[in-house]
Amino acid sequence: MDALLSDAFRLLREGRAEEALPLIRSFLENYPEDFGGNYALSLALGLLGKYEEMARALPQAEKADYYSPLLNYLRAYLALRDNNLELAVYEYTRIADTRDGWLAMELLSRLQKKEPLAELAGAGNFDRFVFLPGSPAPHESRHDSKEIEKEMKRAIPWKRILFFLFVPAGITGVLATAWFIWEKSPPTTIPDIQITATAYVTKNEKALRKYSSRSEVLADFDLAKKHLRENRINDAIFLLQNVRLSNADFNTREKAKLLLSMIPLPDYGTFRNTLSPEDLYTDGELRLGSFVLWEGNLLKYSESEQGVTMRIYTGNRIAEAYFPFKTRERKSSIESLKLSRSVGAGEEKKIIFYAQFRGFIGNNRSLYLEILELWK
Repeated sequence: MDALLSDAFRLLREGRAEEALPLIRSFLENYPEDFGGNYALSLALGLLGKYEEMARALPQAEKADYYSPLLNYLRAYLALRDNNLELAVYEYTRIADTRDGWLAMELLSRLQKKEPLAELAGAGNFDRFVFLPGSPAPHESRHDSKEIEKEMKRAIPWKRILFFLFVPAGITGVLATAWFIWEKSPPTTIPDIQITATAYVTKNEKALRKYSSRSEVLADFDLAKKHLRENRINDAIFLLQNVRLSNADFNTREKAKLLLSMIPLPDYGTFRNTLSPEDLYTDGELRLGSFVLWEGNLLKYSESEQGVTMRIYTGNRIAEAYFPFKTRERKSSIESLKLSRSVGAGEEKKIIFYAQFRGFIGNNRSLYLEILELWK
């Protein structure tokens, strides 16, 4: 069956989606919940211009792996066809800082330049808004889509190559170098990205962080890299967010953004300098992406097919939290805690959780966290 789906992806790459479609449907008869097969079905329907059918097929792929960046591109395309620019920007923004977000960054830049992408999507042009994977994942691990993404990177990435050719010359070398290091190095390797001698500060009065000289920018950037080497992840994130949201020149801010996207997930047992809720409220934008290890009382628990939403009282603050399942193991790990029985049953509801700060939510600006690990 792997060969069947592999042939289907090959046909898709060759522009023969109509021939690929029966192979994909045949594969899904045996593996109806498979991510690779359902993504291939949505992709094939889009390439054939059957957008309404693609929209109906997409939820099955989302059920297998809602958080795959591959699906953000499909949702954004459908939003553009509906002239819903706000939703398209939201989908692209969610993945722009990931390794697969290069195309999202390119499309966001084009939207900022007022290019008529909604009209372009409305006229078809599906292949200009999505990835075409190199080959499917092995059947054993296809459910989390990571193998599909690895195969995509092994294919010749023409759009990625063109991106490097057309970005400003000052940043082309460092982006290409950083991408190569990131692809070839172990996950814990931090690329040695450097600020060039041509870096400068602008007169942008709207910048959140205003530097007075290039040397100040360089000092924060170098200190951030030092913190990364020392596993002081939150300190590094804070400094890099300062540079990203500053009056530094465009290339320097993009380097900070790139380095932020390459920070590996720190192990909760070894990472240093956890923050308090007040730290997040004081410097919200500059703390985005920071990691916390907290204790709290579970006030609300609601489970869906994709994950669990929770309301937690911690540090005299209310936090809204989300625990995405992503894998069967994660789903089993939280089900084993039997937290749903605790809420409203008068039992002790204290939990310890390791999470990443994603911003604020609601009129009351409650903390919004993505739970990475959870203990009772």
